[in-house]
Amino acid sequence: MQIQHPLNLVVGANIRRMREQAGFAQDAFAMHIGMDRGYYGRIERGHHSLTLRMICKIADGLSIEPCELMPTLDEVRASTAIDPQAE
Repeated sequence: MQIQHPLNLVVGANIRRMREQAGFAQDAFAMHIGMDRGYYGRIERGHHSLTLRMICKIADGLSIEPCELMPTLDEVRASTAIDPQAE
């Protein structure tokens, strides 16, 4: 079983929340942005570290700014406090 980095979990949760607010089902959104639905599901579950290009692609599909998908500094501090080995 792959261990997810705490920041990936926070970003994945932010993406899921924004997708749901936009009214997309997970499969429909993956198709909307031209991404494999399995890969997209793993992003939301925090199994992948995203590139800036991928964050921009997802943000564009949601018609939001990329920064809206990123965690706040408080979320970063809280997530790395859970995993002191996080880099």
